[in-house]
Amino acid sequence: MLGTLAIVVSGLLFVGRSADPALADPPTEAARTSSLLADGLAASIALERLHLALEGATTAGREGTAATVSGDGDPAPALSTAADRLDAARRPAGVALAAVGRFAGTAAAEGFSLPALSVGPADLGVIVGQLRGAAVPATAFASNRRHAERTVAELGSALAALERGDPQAALEAADRADGELAAVRAWKAELVTLPLWIKTMGQLLVAVRRGSDALLSDDPTALAAARREFAAAAEEAHRADVALGIAMAEGGSAVADPALVGLAHATAEVERSAEGVASVLRRVSDR
Repeated sequence: MLGTLAIVVSGLLFVGRSADPALADPPTEAARTSSLLADGLAASIALERLHLALEGATTAGREGTAATVSGDGDPAPALSTAADRLDAARRPAGVALAAVGRFAGTAAAEGFSLPALSVGPADLGVIVGQLRGAAVPATAFASNRRHAERTVAELGSALAALERGDPQAALEAADRADGELAAVRAWKAELVTLPLWIKTMGQLLVAVRRGSDALLSDDPTALAAARREFAAAAEEAHRADVALGIAMAEGGSAVADPALVGLAHATAEVERSAEGVASVLRRVSDR
C-alpha cells in the first residue's frame, strides 16, 4: 500500500491536462481531478492505518495460538492483547470505510469503478469477541498439555529409578505421574486419540508399580513379568503419543482459529481495497 503518495503527487503535477483538448475546461477539470486525488489519498492513508492495526492484532493472536499448541506459558495474555488491539482498530476501520466510500463516489462520477470495502467496525467487533472467548479454553488447553508432558516425564523418572534398582524412588515418581495423569483424565478435550493415550499411560504406570513391588519383595519372576508387561504397553504408548501430539497441535490451533481466520479475511479485504484505490489513482494520474 506504499507509493500512493507518489502517484498522487505525480497526478497533481498534471491536473490541467485533458484527454480531449477540444472539450477541455482546464480549471474545472483540474478541480475535479484534484478532489479525486485528495479523496484517493485519504482513502489510501486510512487503509494503511487499518492494515497496520490488523497486523498488530494478528501478531499477538498468532503468539497466543503458538503458546496454546506448545504449552509454553499462558496464551491468554497474548489473545487478550490481540483482542485489545483489534478493538482499538474499530475506529480506524470506520474511518477507512467512510474514506473508501467517499472515494468510490468521487471516482464513479469520473467514470472509475471501485469496489466497496466490506470490513467495518462491526465485523472487527465479532472477531474481538472470538479472541476474548478463546482465552479461557486456550489456557486450559495449554495447561493440560503441560500435565500430559509431565506425566511422560515422571513416567520416565520412574522407569529410570527402576532400572537402577531403586524401587522406592520409582514408586514416588509413579505417584507423581498418576497425579498429572489424573488432571489429563479430567480434561474434556475433543481429541480422539486422548482416551487411548490415557489408557496406555495407565498401563505403563501399573507395570512400573509391579516391577517396583517385585524388586522390593526380591521376586525375579514377578520382575520379569512386569518388564514384559511394560514392553508390550510401551509399543502401543509410542503410537498413541505420536497420534496425540498431532491431535494436540491441531486442537490447539483450532481454539483461536475462527478469530485468526476472520483476521486474515479482514486483512486480505483491506489489501484488496488498497490495491483498488491505488489502481484508480494510477489511472487518474495517467489520463
